[in-house]
Amino acid sequence: MQEGDTIDLGVQLTANQTLAFFLIPNGWGWEGSYNNIANLGNWGTPFYSYPVLNPETTMEHRRHNVAFLDVQN
Repeated sequence: MQEGDTIDLGVQLTANQTLAFFLIPNGWGWEGSYNNIANLGNWGTPFYSYPVLNPETTMEHRRHNVAFLDVQN
């Protein structure tokens, strides 16, 4: 995958629904990495779109987001 690549998740969200995500540092990119991540980076943990699960010490820094642009709808 490269920056700008897209994938159809096959999800139709309705009003008041949310699509959450998590990112695993160093979780992609070498053969045999599936379910065998040797290094989670400096934080040692995944990052989540749900702030309570993130490792930062203040809520101010716990928010991690992604933006979606739908040019067809």
